[in-house]
Amino acid sequence: MSVELPGALWQTHAWCTSRLDGAPTTLTLRAPELRPPESPEAWRYGELHPEWIAGLVKRRAALLARQQVPFDLLPGRILGVLSHADMDIGEGAPASNGVIDNIYLPPWDTWFAFVSFDTTGMLLAWIPAPLEALVESARSVPHNLVRVTS
Repeated sequence: MSVELPGALWQTHAWCTSRLDGAPTTLTLRAPELRPPESPEAWRYGELHPEWIAGLVKRRAALLARQQVPFDLLPGRILGVLSHADMDIGEGAPASNGVIDNIYLPPWDTWFAFVSFDTTGMLLAWIPAPLEALVESARSVPHNLVRVTS
């Protein structure tokens, strides 16, 4: 299942902007209707399941088509999380107030693609500006596997 990257990024941007309305971030950007299959058990140790990520993107697009999209989208940055690395260590969760979870993944509402490389891949997520400092706090914890683009 392939995903059109620019469209998926825009949809993620619009979805997250509409859901970040002063509510707790750990709940707001982890919508039950987008919850990845078998999360978090099947996602431990960096197993990222590209087909499930693509399915999440498709479900979000369908849900977004039924709602009004905000005109004033929040600024943000792209976060990349490498696959197949031991991420079940939990230090990022307290450092980010739960924005990054115990297995070093950002909220699933922010996911918009999986990019494959030769032997690995990377989950791409859009991080709204109000959460950037919290993600940076998790990134600053030793042994993390998170990269943020400028």
